[in-house]
Amino acid sequence: MALRHRVEVTEGAFEVRHAGGQRGLGVFSRAALPAGTVLFKEHPIVAMQHLNNRAQGVVVCDRCFRFLGPIEEQIRSLLVSADRSCASLPPSLPQLASSAALPLPVPCPGGCALRFCSEQCAADNFAEQHRLLCHGAASGAASSSVDAMMVETAASPASEALAKFESHAAKSNEIFLLAAKAMALVITAVNGGVSLETALEPFPGPPWWEAVATPDDVTDEAQFRDTLRQLLQESFQLLFPILSPHATPPCAPLFGDVLVYARMVGSFERRNCAVQVASPVEAYFLAVDAMEESDSKRQLMAVTSPVLDALDEAYATPCEGTGIFPLQATLNHSCEPNVSLLKDGPDEEDGRVVARVSRDVAPGEELCNAYCDVELHFAERQRELWEYGFVCGCARCEREKTMQSDGKRRLK
Repeated sequence: MALRHRVEVTEGAFEVRHAGGQRGLGVFSRAALPAGTVLFKEHPIVAMQHLNNRAQGVVVCDRCFRFLGPIEEQIRSLLVSADRSCASLPPSLPQLASSAALPLPVPCPGGCALRFCSEQCAADNFAEQHRLLCHGAASGAASSSVDAMMVETAASPASEALAKFESHAAKSNEIFLLAAKAMALVITAVNGGVSLETALEPFPGPPWWEAVATPDDVTDEAQFRDTLRQLLQESFQLLFPILSPHATPPCAPLFGDVLVYARMVGSFERRNCAVQVASPVEAYFLAVDAMEESDSKRQLMAVTSPVLDALDEAYATPCEGTGIFPLQATLNHSCEPNVSLLKDGPDEEDGRVVARVSRDVAPGEELCNAYCDVELHFAERQRELWEYGFVCGCARCEREKTMQSDGKRRLK
């Protein structure tokens, strides 16, 4: 058995195997692949919306990150969060043929403030991990299509303890909130029959205090590492009373030593991928702007222009978060990548990643994406990639390293 993993792969396009040396796993083509071939579409196994993005008023499903409707409420949330007047926002904006209606919010079956795009997302999220972290679980509230027994038999963590943990994470590092979700996911899976070793496979990594790159302004690295260790220890101590009551004996190693938690947080530092979903509010106003000039467009803009003016730059605010995508995490880096993670069309509607071949690829060629901005100079790329714990030795870096060494010799 394994953790639930929502991923669509193109059959026969690639395989995952050891990349040789110290590089761990890698993805390799099994056939000639033309540019544009979709390799896979993958949802995160665990993810979260960034706290600052939520504070901007972006309202999305807490599981799949699909924007929630109606669009007027999305706009109202953006305006209120930016401390701007909602006076220009009508009860209902004109409908556009090119703009699909957003899903209406579905409440958490445990009764907390989280919202979802469907009863399926709400039920799955609750069953997979959230029932161990739900503020409202003690209320026993459930949506009509969710088995009420799920809520009634779910032991609720003390809301005060959970609030303390969340407050500590918000003040220190929000990555601890993602780690709590991952811990709850692992506990639920193990309690359901998955081995602990299998449940932890998506979260390998060095301890968090070793995984974090040293900031340029840090002068005492030892003290910096000690501070990280202390913050993680504090987080673990706050999380322990929330999750340990749910743990069966096979889960004991999760709580016997802080190191398992530390490695899980370290994996987020090294293996995380951005969750990004384009704003339907932006799409709406762009669709209005793209209309052919006519009396109908002018009448429509008489309604929409004041709203756009009130939003200002906030109209284009996307959903932003971070998560673990196990298959995506096996893509190694190259400064000459042949894989792109850009999305378009329906794939932009939620938090999945889509991996596409960006140029023609030969059979057996390793498939790599870029972990940094490949437009940067050699030294800048090396500095950024060191944050992932490795020195890049891709073909481009080797060429530029040789050119740099040759240049130094000529100057002597």
